[in-house]
Amino acid sequence: MRDAAYDLEAKRLSDRLPPLPRIAVLGSTRFWHSKSPAVCNELGVALASLGHVLLVTGGLKGAAEAIGRSFDGARGGRGLVVHILPIGHEVPNFGSIHFAGSSLAHRRELLGRLASVYIVVEGGPGTADEVAIARSEGSCIIPVACLGGVGATVHAQCADAPRGLAKGDWALLSADDATPLQLAQAVARMSSSLLVLSSGTAVGR
Repeated sequence: MRDAAYDLEAKRLSDRLPPLPRIAVLGSTRFWHSKSPAVCNELGVALASLGHVLLVTGGLKGAAEAIGRSFDGARGGRGLVVHILPIGHEVPNFGSIHFAGSSLAHRRELLGRLASVYIVVEGGPGTADEVAIARSEGSCIIPVACLGGVGATVHAQCADAPRGLAKGDWALLSADDATPLQLAQAVARMSSSLLVLSSGTAVGR
């Protein structure tokens, strides 16, 4: 499928989603780092504290499910988690479901076009594809580098903090001694800053 066709399909899907600032989460379908489950749990809570934002996931187990479930619980199940899954795929038991694409590769093309901010936790080749697509669309990537995987690779490619982000928060992402809470709070601050830059307005509760 040509990029233009993916763009059109993603636009149609985007129009069906709630009109809110969007943060998408990408990452491994099983955890590699012993700290990852705790980081994902804290991330969900910290992102939920930003207020009225839409959390978009790929609907698979691992990082996306853990962050999404924590976010959903912290927001009281208010329908602010959306899973984008290939047609006919097994669905999570929380959040809302939107079927899009005939395969995971097809779905990745769409997921990479749906948000302005993407958070990466660990991740393998599929996550790398999604990051490349999101970057090509001009979206911002926040990689939790200390957990390894694609997140570490992406962070290493950008030694200096991207425009609008605090250098201390960016450096913390690769700190092996950072606690899950510290990492989550740094990611939430950066996400908030990036959403303001992309929309020109602050997110609200």
